[in-house]
Amino acid sequence: MVEAVSKESQDPSGVSYVLEAIYKQQQELEADSWIVHEVISLLRKKLETFPAPFLASAEYKLVGSAAESLVVSRKDDKDVLLLLGQPYTPKYFQSVYDSHGRHFLKWNKTLVKGTKPRYVGPTDYLSIMALRTFVNGCLQSSLKGERVGNLKVNKLEVWKQAVRIHLKAETGKQTHIIDILPQIRGDQWSKVEGVEPLNRLGPMLRKTVSAVEASGEPSITFSLFGPAGTSPSTVTTCFALVEKEFFTKNKDLRNVALLAKIILTGHNWKNRYGLKIAHFKRLIMAKSEHFSTLSPWQGLRELLHTAKTQLQKGSLDGFPDVKRDLMWHKTDEDCHAAAKDIVKVMMTLDPQYFALYLC
Repeated sequence: MVEAVSKESQDPSGVSYVLEAIYKQQQELEADSWIVHEVISLLRKKLETFPAPFLASAEYKLVGSAAESLVVSRKDDKDVLLLLGQPYTPKYFQSVYDSHGRHFLKWNKTLVKGTKPRYVGPTDYLSIMALRTFVNGCLQSSLKGERVGNLKVNKLEVWKQAVRIHLKAETGKQTHIIDILPQIRGDQWSKVEGVEPLNRLGPMLRKTVSAVEASGEPSITFSLFGPAGTSPSTVTTCFALVEKEFFTKNKDLRNVALLAKIILTGHNWKNRYGLKIAHFKRLIMAKSEHFSTLSPWQGLRELLHTAKTQLQKGSLDGFPDVKRDLMWHKTDEDCHAAAKDIVKVMMTLDPQYFALYLC
């Protein structure tokens, strides 16, 4: 009887070598994991002193590349979701989706100790900008000048949706970066409009959503940050907990994302075009059943082709949001330039020389 050939063994030797090298490096990077846990412990203690119970009762969730084994170098930052406590939960707010593809949170009239929750406007919509300003201020005040082991917080900045923490030892040049991402707990997938209906998701993604919700976690959260030029009440959907479950449980698909990250890091696509691993992960999730039939090397080729084809049309699919272009802030010329660069990489990419991308 002939044994079935695994998808891993179908990968060229150069690709297999790179994946093995990256996972070995990730094991070494685990030595730094204590830093993020100590920062969380520090925040728990400090935020209890603020007159804001929703911060004292906040939950912390490790997400992003570090949590998904998608780290490719020590420069990768670590992401932490800060899920606010009550009243910023589905018990008090329901998500509202409008015809322009925007999400808002509206108070459902449930009182908090007899009063309206803070930052709710006269039309009962939550002012995300006001809440974000308060939360970010508390985070910065809590961390300014603090120490974590032999590291000192030497810089704090609001970076897009996060409060970014830079920690550095008094001796040495290495800086550790941790992003704290304040979020509002969403509802079950089937109760949130503006995302692909649950019955239209692929089986792998439906299974992931079910697993996340069965554990008591929200499959969708809302970032305290709307697209530029939108209302101060606009929120952005976030699928970080689903992505974490999806990529940690599906190794082959994680390897496709890992190879893509090595490529985009090596060609500096993040700074040049705004292309991030988060974008590629969305594309993989959108066609997960198809990608699951491919080896990581085949999947990488298919992923680059998919990204190139979409960028040539001036956009990038924001699945599972139904009206989301991940390149909304880029011109057609920007997208076309990124597509041309991807084509160049596809034409010259040689699996036997993949190790040249290792940092």
